[in-house]
Amino acid sequence: MKLALLCTVLLAAFPARASTPDDFAWGFPLVLSAEGSAWQIELPPEVYAASVDPELGDIAAFDAAGKLVPLARWEPGLLPAVVEAVQLPLFPVHRAVDAPQIDLRLLVQRGADRSLQQVAIAQGTAQDGGFVDYLLDASHLERPIERLDLAWSGAGSARFAVEASDDLEHWRVVVASATVLQLEQADEKLQRRHIPLPPTAAPYLRLRALDAATLAALRVGATLVPLAEKRPIRRSIDASLVAAEIRDGAGRYTYELPGSFDVERLELVPASDRALAQVNAQALLPDGYAQQRASFTLLRAEQDGTQVTRTAVAVGPGPRARRWLLESRPALDAPPRLTAVYEPDRFVVLLQGEGPWLLAAGSSTARRADAPIGAALTGLRDQLGEKWEPPFAALGERRELGGNAVLAAPVREVDWKSALLWAVLAIGAGAVAWIAVVLLRSSRAGA
Repeated sequence: MKLALLCTVLLAAFPARASTPDDFAWGFPLVLSAEGSAWQIELPPEVYAASVDPELGDIAAFDAAGKLVPLARWEPGLLPAVVEAVQLPLFPVHRAVDAPQIDLRLLVQRGADRSLQQVAIAQGTAQDGGFVDYLLDASHLERPIERLDLAWSGAGSARFAVEASDDLEHWRVVVASATVLQLEQADEKLQRRHIPLPPTAAPYLRLRALDAATLAALRVGATLVPLAEKRPIRRSIDASLVAAEIRDGAGRYTYELPGSFDVERLELVPASDRALAQVNAQALLPDGYAQQRASFTLLRAEQDGTQVTRTAVAVGPGPRARRWLLESRPALDAPPRLTAVYEPDRFVVLLQGEGPWLLAAGSSTARRADAPIGAALTGLRDQLGEKWEPPFAALGERRELGGNAVLAAPVREVDWKSALLWAVLAIGAGAVAWIAVVLLRSSRAGA
């Protein structure tokens, strides 16, 4: 209910410049694997091919009644980074001052999942005075720990070494010495309650006391290493050769991609096993401008049985382009095969109304206004957990909506009323200028 209300608010918050599916050439049904309102869509090449706007503004989503539903680009920054802190089960164990280690041979009872269930005090271990060590159970964690967070009652300070173990018998030092303290004087406070660790994934940790100080009602939490950033997905697609010529010893090869992809790298495969040329890559923009985007030395050779190749180059930033021009000096034996590597665009849709829902693409006039979906996704993540992100929706087979008719540039009708008005104004201005000239001549003749 809340999400439906939010979708309605989102639709009212942005202008609709594309009102019906027939404003677009092609439609792709959304194929959903489960119930849900928020879905992300990775655009396949077929959608790029259907779109005519280089910035993909001619893509929108509709419900079964033909009403717009909120759609916006999916950006990693829409959701906050995942930071997770958990409490660790803690077992205090006393030991005598002259005992360097805890005798754990009879102290520990573990469950089937390796978790600590009971730690008893072995006979002969000093409980009055001496040092107090702490066993920490981290066996239930799925990610390494990067920091221990200590909390206790009242003022106090202590020094600990942090050790890790996989079996509670063999221990290794993670932090040789760390001081924690919490001091208060009047209204002033001095606190240091964290112990940074190198990323540690051991199931068991031990705070080994380095002095006899005790911390009342000690609790220990763990801050986990953040979820590793997902490496952007890369796709590749071949370009089609549309023209080739040799001019002044240089080769000029024109290629066309089946869509306006955000190209990050170009990969060339020469037709010959041996090739050496200076290659410049230019994006051919719709306005006829050729923008230099990359330059490198193409190399393909073999020496002493070792293949030496340099056939890929990173592309500099710039507008998206379907057509690319490669200039090689000297000319290659034959046009190379060109592959573009790109990061596919993703969109998020918040479904409302009745399905089936449709992703529409391709229009010379209709343009989407992105809905402010970020707040909705953050709210969903608050309810569903910090690790949540919209699941992927697949796209079905393309079907015709408005067809090729909506792809043609609209013919501007002549506004005859405006044209007539401007003509009258021009004639009037000419008449005023003529009268001024006549009066000027008459005044000179009278003088």
